[in-house]
Amino acid sequence: MLVERVSKMQTSFALQDWQCVSCKKIGANFLHRHCECSNKFEYTLKPEELIRNLEMVKRVAIKHKLENLEYVIEHVTRCLQ
Repeated sequence: MLVERVSKMQTSFALQDWQCVSCKKIGANFLHRHCECSNKFEYTLKPEELIRNLEMVKRVAIKHKLENLEYVIEHVTRCLQ
C-alpha cells in the first residue's frame, strides 16, 4: 500500500503542470521554457515538497523495517537528484 503511494507521488510529480511565475497561467506547450508574458515557468509541486514527503514515508519504513518500501524510496530519491 505504501509502495503504491510512493509510486503515485512520483507519477504526480513527473506529470505535473508548469505554472507561470508571474501571470500564473498553466503552460500548454512543455517545450517552451518561458510563458507568453516572457516569465519563467515553475513546478506546481516543488521538488523539495516531494523529497520532504518521501523522507516522512522513509522514516515509517525504517521504524517498521519495511525494506522493500525503503528500497523504492531510495530509488525514487536517486532519480530526483
